[in-house]
Amino acid sequence: MQPMMLALIAFGVVVFGAAVSAIWASRRQAQLVPVRVRRDRR
Repeated sequence: MQPMMLALIAFGVVVFGAAVSAIWASRRQAQLVPVRVRRDRR
């Protein structure tokens, strides 16, 4: 394979992984925050 193609593929995988991790972290925080609020209110 060409080095340029490998570099583009590697860059795409890194960007895709970062985006997925950011979305997963935001969803995890969105799910944890209501639980903490409910526990504090009770």
